Amino acid sequence: MKINQKIIISLMIGLVTLGCVEDENGLEPDPTAVNFDQQTIDLALGQEPAKIKINLDQPAPQSGTVRVKLTGDATYGEDYETLPVTAGQVLSLLIDEGEEYIELSLLPKEGGKFDGEKTVLLKLETVSEGFAIGSMSQASITLKDEILGDEAKPAKVSFTSTTLDLQENQMDGADIKITLDGTVKPGSFITVKLITELGAYGSRFSVDPNPIEEEIRLFPQPGDSEITFKIRPVNDNQVLGDLTIQMSISQIGNHMEIGDEDELLLTIKEDDQAEIPETHSVAELRDKFLAEGDWYLPQDYFIQGIITSHENVIQNAVYIQDETAGILIRFTGSNLLKRGDHV
Repeated sequence: MKINQKIIISLMIGLVTLGCVEDENGLEPDPTAVNFDQQTIDLALGQEPAKIKINLDQPAPQSGTVRVKLTGDATYGEDYETLPVTAGQVLSLLIDEGEEYIELSLLPKEGGKFDGEKTVLLKLETVSEGFAIGSMSQASITLKDEILGDEAKPAKVSFTSTTLDLQENQMDGADIKITLDGTVKPGSFITVKLITELGAYGSRFSVDPNPIEEEIRLFPQPGDSEITFKIRPVNDNQVLGDLTIQMSISQIGNHMEIGDEDELLLTIKEDDQAEIPETHSVAELRDKFLAEGDWYLPQDYFIQGIITSHENVIQNAVYIQDETAGILIRFTGSNLLKRGDHV
């Protein structure tokens, strides 16, 4: 009887020991890790559905489930939908034994038009027994209200020409055009730097929109292929000469490139002319003094002549001559003229 008890106890111990052995080393196998294949995806309205892949680090040793939670500022059913569908914010995906990955589809809806971008956040929330959530447990899907591919190339920003002349009396001014070759994203901007004479802005020209510290800030919108700003000369009725204004595209926003024509040299052409005064002969000036006897002239009186010899130059006076006569001119200060000077 005692022998039978020993046999029974031995059999029970053996069964318990065998039940605890899961592999040949006597250790329980590691759970199958579940990870997103990609953590960021861009998806445009009207594009084919995105296949979102969830990898298993080994063939599934058994069947199971993965629950994926959907959040973000995009609205399910309005901005996008999924396959399989869900009535709430959680997708339940089946894993078949032997599978190495599973997939779900996400499709942006055509009716979900919005400006810019919206985001769908996916998170591996729970997995069934025998599986574990890996390090890549979250993914972000960016829905874009634009067309991707070749048409989504960054907008190349360029002036339409490198030089432009503008007449001072052209009061309606001119439109300065900047082309945008590519896709303009929301929030884009262009900064144009102005370099010209100090104090010229306001007195010799103006710009719309107004520059701030010699810079014009422009804000193109999605869909724009060009943007313009206005420059107007000031007809000042003064002879100041031509004015040159160097314009350069100095800064741009995201998803933009500066093109080859990034500088424009604009010239405002002077149209005023100085009055050419009447020039009198030295003999006429001498006759004027002799006739009137005045030593003071109330108005400017123009003559011209030349200093013909060193003897005609003294410390504070010179003797100038023309073909009609000569005259001595005395200065209140020191004389700076010399022989050969035309006066």
